[in-house]
Amino acid sequence: FNIKQPAVNKKTLDAFRYIIHDSLDPSIEKWAEMDIPPHAKPLKSFEEAFQCWASFVSLASTNELPCIAKKMAKIFLAYEGSHIHTNRVFDMGRKRAASVVEQARERLLTSTVSQQSQKDIEDESIKKEWEVICKQDPKTPAVVNDEIMKMTGLIEIKRALIDQYNLIRVSQRQGDAAASSYNVRFEGNPGTGKTTIARYYSTFLQQLTVLPEGSVLLDVTVASL
Repeated sequence: FNIKQPAVNKKTLDAFRYIIHDSLDPSIEKWAEMDIPPHAKPLKSFEEAFQCWASFVSLASTNELPCIAKKMAKIFLAYEGSHIHTNRVFDMGRKRAASVVEQARERLLTSTVSQQSQKDIEDESIKKEWEVICKQDPKTPAVVNDEIMKMTGLIEIKRALIDQYNLIRVSQRQGDAAASSYNVRFEGNPGTGKTTIARYYSTFLQQLTVLPEGSVLLDVTVASL
C-alpha cells in the first residue's frame, strides 16, 4: 500500500526522527524542515510541539540564532499536552528546552560582555592616543581632557574630535584654512548628549583659535530658524 500522508504529519514525523537521531548521535546538522515563524505563537497541538522541539534543537546544535533558539525553547516549555503519554515524551523535550534556554542565555551574556570589553579597549586606546598628543602639544584644547574624555562611551565622537584636531593643526601650520572643515552635524535620539557635545565643540574650536575668544554659542530650535 502506498498511502500518502498529509504534509503536516510528514513534517511531524521528520521532526520526531530528527529529535531521536540527535538524542542518539548529536550532530551539527540542521533539521531540513525547520522554519522560523515570523511571530511566536503558543503551540496548539502536539504536531506543532514536535516541530518546535526539532527547531530549537536544530538551532542549538548549529549554534545559530541563540535569541531565536531561546524563544522557541520557551514556547515549547509553555506547551501542555492533553495526553498523559505525550506529556511523558515531552518531559525529555522540556529538559532539553531548559538546557537550550540556559545555554542561549550564557552565550548572549558572553557576547554582550565581549562587546562591552571591546568598547572599553577602544575607549582606553583613544584616551592614550590623546595623552600622547597632549605631551607633544601643550596647547591642546583643555575641554577635551576636562570634559569629553571623561564622558562614558561616545567613542565615535572622541575619535572624530581627535581627527578634527589633527586636521586643524595641519591647516594652521600650512596656513591653509581649506585643509579642514569645521562644520559638523550631530544626529541621534533625544537625551543622547547632542547639545552638550555641540557646546563642547564650540569651546574646542575657541581653544584652538579657530573661533575668536569670547565667541557666543547660540542655542536655536527648528521653529526659530
